[in-house]
Amino acid sequence: MEANIIYRITKGDERAFDRMMDAWSARLYRYALNITRSSEVAEEVVSDVFLEVWKSRGSLLEIASLESWLRTVTYRKAVTALRHLASRPEGVSLDEVAQFIMDPIPSPDEDIISREEGERLNEAIRQLPDKCRHVFYLAKIDCISYKEIAAMLDITVATVNYHVGYAMDSLRRALRTPS
Repeated sequence: MEANIIYRITKGDERAFDRMMDAWSARLYRYALNITRSSEVAEEVVSDVFLEVWKSRGSLLEIASLESWLRTVTYRKAVTALRHLASRPEGVSLDEVAQFIMDPIPSPDEDIISREEGERLNEAIRQLPDKCRHVFYLAKIDCISYKEIAAMLDITVATVNYHVGYAMDSLRRALRTPS
């Protein structure tokens, strides 16, 4: 994000804030949706994230990586929303709600990979354990560094490395096996 826009936001410029929301809303919504599996909850989460940005606007220039900070805030707000849903008497268990299911991944290589292979890959990803799938998504789909993922999820870099390695091994085995 352009440093000038962040500077303008710190000074209370609402038009700069609108530009930031336009630039980040869709990405944060998809991320929140992958965690919550509810469009309504994801919309609320993103709204809460931007409210947090506006409240914290005075210290935005102190943030080393705005992207990492936004993802961390989104993740925490999504988990809080899920906990809130689970704590309602009519709610379902957090384990049922919090399954991190990744939608099929559009890829520039789709012409090369057959539809069947793509379906096998997506099915193999869906079969990964929730935490592993989440870490894999952040590392390989969103291209976030292992160090940032570790900070975001409050785990060690070694744990991130383990999850990504486990996911890659599982996916290789699933794709080698003929269907």
